[in-house]
Amino acid sequence: MTDLRTPSERVCTRCGRHEHWSEDAHHWRIGDDAGRVHCIHAWDITASFPVVGNDTPATDGSA
Repeated sequence: MTDLRTPSERVCTRCGRHEHWSEDAHHWRIGDDAGRVHCIHAWDITASFPVVGNDTPATDGSA
């Protein structure tokens, strides 16, 4: 069966802010690099992350 896959981390293309998905809290958590406070974050949503795939989770660190 084909499943919709979701990324587990993302990085702002403008300021470098790094976030990871928290399964426990069900929302994005800020990593060590918070980026700029007043940045309107731009997440790279057109990257090479394959959103449609098999049941195997992504392990390549794509965001």
